[in-house]
Amino acid sequence: MSLFLRVFRNPVYTGRVGRPKLVLTEGLLIGQVVKRYARRRVREVTRRVAHGRAKAIAAALKRVGGGKDINTAYIERINAT
Repeated sequence: MSLFLRVFRNPVYTGRVGRPKLVLTEGLLIGQVVKRYARRRVREVTRRVAHGRAKAIAAALKRVGGGKDINTAYIERINAT
């Protein structure tokens, strides 16, 4: 999770000398899917909001036609198009 927050930052240039301040990308939404396995089979799937709000993620999924729940298949489909 912390890696995503480090990657999705943009520099804010102030005109001063030195490294610019890095701020999170506007409207960043991160959902997480955790799959628990037992004997090579998925036994439990847990979905959670890692960054942003649940309502915002649901609205984004509806806007792109990605269903109602956070799922890895939706982002894979979006990346392929």
